[in-house]
Amino acid sequence: MDETTIYRYLSGLATDNEQKAILEWIKTSPENQAAFFDIKAVWNSKHVLNKTEYNTDYSLKLLNQRINKIASSTKEKKLFTILKYSTGVAAAILLLAVSLPFLIKNPSAKRTSLVRVYTNHSNDNSIKTFFLADGTVVWLGSNSTLTCPTTFEGSTREVHLTGEAFFEVTKDPDHPFIVKAGENEIKVLGTSFSVFSREEDNTFETILMNGSIQLDNRDGEKLAILRPGQQALYSKTNKSVEINEVDANALTSWRFGLISLTNVSISEILRCIEKTYNVNIKMDIRFLENRIYNFSFKRSKGAQEALDQLSYITKIKAEILP
Repeated sequence: MDETTIYRYLSGLATDNEQKAILEWIKTSPENQAAFFDIKAVWNSKHVLNKTEYNTDYSLKLLNQRINKIASSTKEKKLFTILKYSTGVAAAILLLAVSLPFLIKNPSAKRTSLVRVYTNHSNDNSIKTFFLADGTVVWLGSNSTLTCPTTFEGSTREVHLTGEAFFEVTKDPDHPFIVKAGENEIKVLGTSFSVFSREEDNTFETILMNGSIQLDNRDGEKLAILRPGQQALYSKTNKSVEINEVDANALTSWRFGLISLTNVSISEILRCIEKTYNVNIKMDIRFLENRIYNFSFKRSKGAQEALDQLSYITKIKAEILP
C-alpha cells in the first residue's frame, strides 16, 4: 500500500475507493496492521510536533469509525487479536474464560465472557499499540497492564488500567467508555486522553487532548469535568483534585517516543523522568527551583541519558538511586 494514500486517509482526504482499499489492506494480515500502526504513529507525531493544517480531530474520528466497522464485521477472523512482538519486549495476551462482574454491568446475566489482558513489561521503554473491540486505539506505556473484555456488552465499555496509557476512544453515546484505575474512573463518550496510575504512586493523572471526560472516585462521586488542554492530578493521600492548564500535545507525545516539556520547573522535569522510567532520582535543586525550562528527551534512550542531558543543561549532577 502506498504511504501517500495512507496519509491522505489519516488526513480525511482519501476518496471512498481509497478508504475501502486501505481498510481491506489492513485486515489482510497482521503485518499490514503493524505497518499501518507505524505509518499512523509517524503521521500523528508530525501533527503533535508541527501542528500542521490537517483537521486532526476529524481524521481521528473518521479513522475510528472505519476501524470500528471492520472490527464488528470480522470477529471470526480475529483481526485485531494478533500483536506484533519486538525483540526485548515481554508482551502477552491472556485469554481467560471467567465471569466479568467488573467489566459487564449486567447482574442478571448468567454467562461468562473472555477477558483480554494486554501487558507491556518491556525493558526498552517501547510503546505497544492495539485496537479494542469497538475500534478504540490504545497506546500502552511500559510497565503497564490493560484488562478488557474481548467484546463489549451491556450498557458501558469498561476497561481496567494499571500504569500509563493513551486512548483514542470510538464515539458511542449509548455506551460510555469507562477507564478504571486504582481509586478513580474516567467516563467518556468519544475523545482522546492519557491516564497514569500506579499502585505505588500517590498521584493519579489524566490529561485531556480533545472531547470531554468526567473524573469520578471509586464510589461514583464526580470529582471534576475536564476540557481540552487540562490536566487533573488526584492525590490519593488527601483525596483532593488539582486542575491545571497544560500543553496536552507535548505531555502526551510520549506515545510517539518523545517526551517534550514546555515552561516547566526542574521538579516537574525530575518527576517526569522518574515516572517515565519508574526510577528515583537524586539531584540538588535548591538553586534551580525558580527557573523555567523547556526540556525534551527520547524515551528509548533511557533514564541515564535523560539525566546526562539535564545535568549538562543545569551544570548540576543528577543520579539514579539504587
